[in-house]
Order: sequence, then C-alpha cells, then structure tokens
Amino acid sequence: MIPNGLGALALLSQYLTHQVLPAVPPALTTELRAAIKLLDSTREELDALYPTLLEECSELLGLLEDAGVLLNARPTPLVSTHLSALSRQCEQGFKNLSTLAVCHRELCEFTAASLLALQQLAPEGHAEQRDLQALLQRFYAVLARHAETRVPWQVVFPR
Repeated sequence: MIPNGLGALALLSQYLTHQVLPAVPPALTTELRAAIKLLDSTREELDALYPTLLEECSELLGLLEDAGVLLNARPTPLVSTHLSALSRQCEQGFKNLSTLAVCHRELCEFTAASLLALQQLAPEGHAEQRDLQALLQRFYAVLARHAETRVPWQVVFPR
C-alpha cells in the first residue's frame, strides 16, 4: 500500500517515535522529539488547511463586499475590480492548495487595506459611524476566529 502525503508523514512520525527515538543517544532526544513534533504539526496543518482556507476566503469575500458598499459610497471609492477578480477566482474553485493559498494571501492583503480605509472614513459622532464600527467589529471577530483555528497546529507547547 502506498500512502498519500499525509499518511507518509504519519508513518514517518511513527517510525521516528518507535524505532529511531529509543536508539538515539540521550543528548539528541530533545532534537528528535522536536522534529517529530514538527512533522506531526505539519501533517495536522496540511490536513486542515484546504477546507480552512476555503472557508476563510468565503467569509472574507462577504465582509469585503459589505465594506465595498460603505467605501464605494465615499469620495475615494474602493477599487472593486480586484475584489471582483478574486471573487470569480474563488467561485471557480482551486485545483490545489497552492492556488488557494495565493488567493487567500491576496484576500488578506486586500482585507488589511480595506480595514485601514474603513478606519479613516467617518469621524466620531457621524450617523454612519455605527455602521462602520459594526462592520469593523465583524471583521475583527472573523479574523480572531481565523487565528484561533490555527492554534492547534501552531502551538509550541501543546496543552
């Protein structure tokens, strides 16, 4: 049986843990345990990354469309052609993790630029300030949740 990439990483981790680690001199066990942890974390990340990025892209696109409504109503409109292109790319799907990761990175960059533009829009006390604040809170809540999904595979010292 030939394992897939994730299966191969799991088999390698098991081999290192059960065959190599007991034979390694005590001075090197810490380094080998760190390497095994890195393999396990990488396997976990790769297993979760595609559906995670796909969901995050969808959420960011929805928020960016809402931001575009507010930003386009201002004298300095948000360039929505880039957002439209990213949206079309997301709708068409992705052949692999690499193309999805590129789109995700572009959406994150676009999100950062949009957040900066939103924060500079309306002065305190304006009627539309409430809408802006609500949208900013939604953005930050979604971004916080996105960061939380990465904790299991990015934590250095597991609980």
